[in-house]
Amino acid sequence: MSDWLYTKGRIYEKREQLDSALVLYATARDLAASNNDKIGIASCQIQMGYVYHEKNESRKGLDLLKKALKLSREAGEQEVEAKAANGIGRVYSFLSEFDSSNIYLNQALEINKTLGNKRGMAEIYTNIANNYGRASQMKKAIEYFLLSQKLMQEMNDIPGVTHTFRNIGVTYFFEGKYPEALQNLHEALRVVEGTEHHADIIQNLDFLGEVYMTIEDFENARLYWEKAGEAYKRAYGEKTNPEFVFKQGRALLLKKDFTAALANFLESEKLKKEMGQFVGGDLYWNLGQAYEMLSEYKAAEENYAKAVDLSQSSNTYLIKLKSLYGLGKIAEGSGNVAQAGNYYRESYDLARKAGLKENEMNAAAGLYRVYKKQNNATEALRFIEISTNIRDSLFNEENTRKIAKLEAGFEFEKEKHELEFAQQRKSAQEAGVRRMLWIALAVTGLLLAIGIFYFRSKQKANAELSRLNEQILHQKEKLEELDHAKSRFFTNISHEFRTPLTIISGVAGQIMDNPDAWARKGGQMIKQNSANLLNLVNQILDLRKLEAKELKLNMVQGDVVH
Repeated sequence: MSDWLYTKGRIYEKREQLDSALVLYATARDLAASNNDKIGIASCQIQMGYVYHEKNESRKGLDLLKKALKLSREAGEQEVEAKAANGIGRVYSFLSEFDSSNIYLNQALEINKTLGNKRGMAEIYTNIANNYGRASQMKKAIEYFLLSQKLMQEMNDIPGVTHTFRNIGVTYFFEGKYPEALQNLHEALRVVEGTEHHADIIQNLDFLGEVYMTIEDFENARLYWEKAGEAYKRAYGEKTNPEFVFKQGRALLLKKDFTAALANFLESEKLKKEMGQFVGGDLYWNLGQAYEMLSEYKAAEENYAKAVDLSQSSNTYLIKLKSLYGLGKIAEGSGNVAQAGNYYRESYDLARKAGLKENEMNAAAGLYRVYKKQNNATEALRFIEISTNIRDSLFNEENTRKIAKLEAGFEFEKEKHELEFAQQRKSAQEAGVRRMLWIALAVTGLLLAIGIFYFRSKQKANAELSRLNEQILHQKEKLEELDHAKSRFFTNISHEFRTPLTIISGVAGQIMDNPDAWARKGGQMIKQNSANLLNLVNQILDLRKLEAKELKLNMVQGDVVH
């Protein structure tokens, strides 16, 4: 009975019905206690500890997890002990008590090593990495993510491998190392592309969009969110996810394609309403921006006002102060200076309270303009100084971000050009090999034609000699001597042909096997031996002319004795 209640509690916990899950776990724990089942009690306490942590009652959760750890040790159940220690470590990490977290996580790790539980070890390596990440020790975090990844690869756990690549990418992202972040996120995507792990594919595409958005590569951001939307539709067979439509709109807005951005925001709003989803202030603030950029100030004002109303109910400072600033600009533009001042003042106060320097600077600049128009020199001077000081303090941070963004772009452009150069070099090499092969084939064809001509010439000469032997018996001895002379000549010619042919054939083989080493040297050897063959052919042709009595002699007069 307690097992059934425990399982049902897990279901409610996954559905985020936390109070119902707690009731079921507590009932299961009491049943286990009535049967003196220490492991059952400990297992329920572990899950109750997690639920209290999710309900933001982490200290209460810690107490239950520590009780579970004690019971599991008493019972000698190492697997449950490791689970309890892991849970304690995770909660301490969220409470920013990083040293305490490491103590318990390493206890859990050692138990799993003893048990030979690779999956448990991989999970704990990930938790240790997350703990170091929260402690801003990024190098250590990546070190432990890589240990987790190695175990996942050994187990051929595709989701586990992609998770570690993504975690490493996210770590680099928060460290401001955007090229490394993109490299690992692309690898995370490659691991799951073409598989049925749809959720991982969508998450990887989504986060790639966020990174590209951060480095202000808005077109790539839009493309990856478009791909994420398509992957979502393929995976779940539903309408397009309105969130990805909205994110594409954000990229288009920053790309200054305001008409397309507006269309995306309106489509996202429509889809959310059709699906019964909540339409938040963020969407209306972006709609306000798009309308404002298209000079549709009335529509912009309406959407900024909606964003303010929604953010008041949800206590969302950022959307509220940005929307108030937008309302201030519209009021200022329409000549309602007093109203603009009220909006800017409220936006300024919220930004100061939230510590949002850039928004504080913008609102201060707005107040400066308002006070200047109202001829209030004292207040105008105060707010221009505030705005200028904040701008100066943000200048170095902005430069650092720009350098990181440029580095990310440069690294990827460099890699792209290197790949293009390698491809061009390979193509040129292949073209050179093909060219040499064609030359070798042409030379071989020429030699074959010469050989055929040679053998036919010999056959014809022998036939002519036989005919002459029959017709002119009295010249038999002279003709036989001539025949022997020709045979010796053709034998010599055959040897003369074989040498360059052998060289050309051998060099052609070397060029095919090792084009880089032999292309130039081999080409010269083929050219030289081809010239030798041509000379031999000319000699044969001269012989043919002599036989046909067509050989012309040039008569030159000269002195025999000087």
